Amino acid sequence: MLPLVSVWLLAGCGGGGAFGTHVVPADTTRVSRNAEGVSLAPAIVACVTQTTSGVAAPAKTFSFRLACTPSAGDALVAAVFAVGTTLPASAGSVASDVPAGFSVLGAPKYSGAVAQSTLATKIAVGNEATVSIADPVSHPFRWAVTVYDVRNPGAITAQAAGTSSLTPATASLAPSVASTLAIGVWTIEDSATGAPVAPAFTAPAGWTAASATPASTTVTALADNAVQDSATTTLAATTAVAETATFAGTAPFASAAGVAQMILIAPGAPTGSGSPPPSPSPSPSPSRVAGGTVRRGFLGAFFRAVGSPPYGVFSATLPQVAPSPYPTPGTTLFGSSGYCDAVAANGVSIASGLPVDATKLANVVGLGVKWTRSTLLPELVDQSHLFGAGRYSFGTLDASQCALLRNGISPIVELDAGPVDYNTTPGGWTPTEVPTYETAADFGQYCGVIAAHERATSGTSRYTMPGNEVNTNPTLFPSGAAQIASYSRACYAAIKAAQPGAFIYGFELNMEDDVNAPAFVQQMLALGCGPGTCYDGLSIHLYLPYPIPSNTTPCFPAAGGNYDYQCVTAIRTAAGQSALHVLIGETAYMVPSTVPTEAVKATAVVAEMQMFAADPNIDGVNYANVDECALYPSGAFFGGCLVNTSGVKLPAYGALAALAAADY
Repeated sequence: MLPLVSVWLLAGCGGGGAFGTHVVPADTTRVSRNAEGVSLAPAIVACVTQTTSGVAAPAKTFSFRLACTPSAGDALVAAVFAVGTTLPASAGSVASDVPAGFSVLGAPKYSGAVAQSTLATKIAVGNEATVSIADPVSHPFRWAVTVYDVRNPGAITAQAAGTSSLTPATASLAPSVASTLAIGVWTIEDSATGAPVAPAFTAPAGWTAASATPASTTVTALADNAVQDSATTTLAATTAVAETATFAGTAPFASAAGVAQMILIAPGAPTGSGSPPPSPSPSPSPSRVAGGTVRRGFLGAFFRAVGSPPYGVFSATLPQVAPSPYPTPGTTLFGSSGYCDAVAANGVSIASGLPVDATKLANVVGLGVKWTRSTLLPELVDQSHLFGAGRYSFGTLDASQCALLRNGISPIVELDAGPVDYNTTPGGWTPTEVPTYETAADFGQYCGVIAAHERATSGTSRYTMPGNEVNTNPTLFPSGAAQIASYSRACYAAIKAAQPGAFIYGFELNMEDDVNAPAFVQQMLALGCGPGTCYDGLSIHLYLPYPIPSNTTPCFPAAGGNYDYQCVTAIRTAAGQSALHVLIGETAYMVPSTVPTEAVKATAVVAEMQMFAADPNIDGVNYANVDECALYPSGAFFGGCLVNTSGVKLPAYGALAALAAADY
């Protein structure tokens, strides 16, 4: 191939070319086993960038920038497709200019005498046995297809084939292992009839397009060829780089145009050690729009398990009647004999007797969220201090979760250390509300009961505790840091005893109003309350300004700091784990305090989500105010909702719903 001087270099996640995009497989929860039986997670595609040289021109420059930061061991695959004015006898007459450290994946592939070309890319995930791309209208194209197998970046293999036509599909290409990444569909038109019409590429089930529109390169009225070549290297550094590449117009081409494609592959980590990251059930993969990272189940929202609209899910107008006798816990939830739907002797089920607010439920479901931070009030659930040991009222919890799970939404249960009721007169019934459980052991008992109930019913295994914004909540924890640490340890131990596979987030940290949340995390660590003793990950409340500060801006209260992405890094550093899993437990944009208009809010929330989604150890983002506008009639959080008090869905609702449908 023509000397492509520096084109085999690290490419941009979102910059440089017109088709920059982040791509992650739709289902990163599947695993397979290698020959030794070790469980391996699939490789993750962290960045895909395509760019085209445009019309034929010697020394056409391509610019790439890697916006996402690679990790050591990640692999870079580079593919270049070119057309020129001189027809080589074969692909063997084309030389690749590959920098030191890169390995060529096979010989260049030559597609024949043609005049136009267009590139489409598909990202395969899951366990595809074969790869095929269909052109339902049978365009007169010649095709070359390359499949890269990337079970682990150290063993990347390539397989390529050319076909003379696509009527109706390429020959099937079998990856060498299951759960691979497959890329590269290179199409070229038979005659010089102007720019080609992009075919309607139909991908196999489970595939996701790397860009919404194929890149097109046209060389008008020339009997040209098209050549494709690829190379790979494994990265030893963690530095994001910017690089320039050039198509040089030298023999065997008199001039050249082409398309370059760069793919950064983050290897899947072995599973089974330590607490696994949460794994929301994957949803179907719709056709994507370019511009974001595919993170199924990433978007969350509040769905309170208690209260009256607009602040809770339970209907204020329909009667609430618990089934009697209350159903025996069971993991079959739906259907006539299911835990949620079975009709008790008094004529109601959990779902029918404790109905949730239909409008609020529809607002959350319509947004497309796949998880919620679902809050419980122990004063309604824990009645053991009033009516004796073992007395708990699960009606609000169960009905909320039945509604969620029926709609494909997984709850993260928030366990708060108060308020809670105690009986102040032995032998009598004098319920008195106190702000916090009297002892850490008492709170731990409650946490264990809830975890055991979840294990026996919904299967929910993600929790957050010991309360909301505990680093700035003296009412809940009047004794300060030592009390927070002891209560957290007790709750963590009780959940793990009842549900060993549970994943627990800590603290719901307040990171606003000049609060030094990293210092609080360090203080907890010094008290023996850290990863593995009090939490598996941390949940933080991070409300970003807009425009979003640069990734180099330090986290407040550092000099020159702000509330930005580096706050995640600061929290991880404080916890002593650079790859700690983090949940954005709350975020929102308010009008006019942080953005001037609803239109800007729509832009801001998408930009924020896409920034957080690029970090594979940020497990999700919870937009904190879907339709609870009336809860904030004034003040700092005014104007943060997605559905206003008249029920009108604001522009940010549509923007997030579209993002969720495409990527989350």
